[in-house]
Amino acid sequence: MKKILTLALSLISVAAAAQQTGGITPEMLVRISGAYAGDAHDKAIRNALNTTDINVLATNADKIAMPETSFSDRVVTKGITNQKKSGRCWLFTGLNVLRAAAIQKYDLGDFQFSQSYCFFYDQLEKANLFLQAVIDTREKPMSDREVDWLFSNPIGDGGTFTGVANLVTKYGLVPADVMPETLSRTNLGSLGKGACVNLERAMAADGRFGGHIVSGHIDGTGTVSRFEKDGNAVWVYIAAPGSILNLIIEKGSIAIDGISLTVAKVNAVEFAVSVIPHTGEETTLLGKKAGDMVNLENDVIGKYVQKLMGLGRADGSSSQAERDEKLLNWLK
Repeated sequence: MKKILTLALSLISVAAAAQQTGGITPEMLVRISGAYAGDAHDKAIRNALNTTDINVLATNADKIAMPETSFSDRVVTKGITNQKKSGRCWLFTGLNVLRAAAIQKYDLGDFQFSQSYCFFYDQLEKANLFLQAVIDTREKPMSDREVDWLFSNPIGDGGTFTGVANLVTKYGLVPADVMPETLSRTNLGSLGKGACVNLERAMAADGRFGGHIVSGHIDGTGTVSRFEKDGNAVWVYIAAPGSILNLIIEKGSIAIDGISLTVAKVNAVEFAVSVIPHTGEETTLLGKKAGDMVNLENDVIGKYVQKLMGLGRADGSSSQAERDEKLLNWLK
C-alpha cells in the first residue's frame, strides 16, 4: 500500500510540474520512468491497469454502501418492473410512482398496475388524434410536407409523465393480475404450467393487413368437436354458443386462441376452419384434441354492425327469423 501511494504521489507531482512548465519534457518522462521499480507492487498495479475497466478502478469502495444522494426522495416499493424493449419507460415510471403509493396504503406484496391497460388507451387517444389530423389536412395534397410527416409518423409508443396523468385521470387503473372477467370468458384458468400458447406481436395501425382485426378481447369459448384430414390440410370443427355463431359467416374471419383464420363452414351448432400445414406447425391448434376448450373472438366489424343495426341482443337470444327480418327492413 505504501508503494502504491508513493507511485501515485509521484505521478501527481509530475502532472503538477507539467502544468507549471506548460508541457511534458524529456526530463519529466525520465523521472516517470525512474519511479517504476518493476517490483511485485508495480507489476500488480500494471496488471490491474491492463485488465480492469477504468470505471472499476475509479470506484470509491467507501461510498458503495452509502445511500444515493442525487435524488431528493426515496420511493419504498416491492419487486421490480421491467419494461424490457417495449419503449414505454414513461408509462412504467409513472405507474411505478402510483404503484408504490398503493403498496404502502393497502399493505400489498409485489403488486403492479397493468401497463397494457393504459397503453391500449394511449394508442386509442393517439389514433383519434391522428385521424383528426387527417381530417384537418384533407384539402392538402399527399406531397405536402405536413401530410407526408403525418403518414410517416401516425402513432408512436413514446410519451411523457403528463400523458400518464391524463390517461389515469380519464380511464383509471387496473391491476396487472388476471381479473375474474378473463377467467370467466377464456380457457386461461384451465391452462397448466408449461402449456403452450400462441403469441404474436401487435401490428402497427399503418401496416398492411393480411387477415382481419384481432383485438385480443375474447368473446367466449368453444369446444373442439373433431378433426378431419383433407389432403395436406386438416378440418377443425368447433362447437360454439349462439352468441358466437350469430356473428360467424362463411368465408368470414374468426380468431381461435388468438389465431386469425377463415371460416370454411358454419351451421347452427358449430363452425369449421381448414388449417394448412404452416398454420399447424406455427400454432397450437392441431395439438388440441376433441373436447378441448378454445378461446373465440368474433370479427370486431361484425360486432359493431350487429350493435348499430340492432340485429339481436349481445347474448344472441333473438331468433334467426327476427334477425333476417331486421336486416331486410334495413336494406329496404
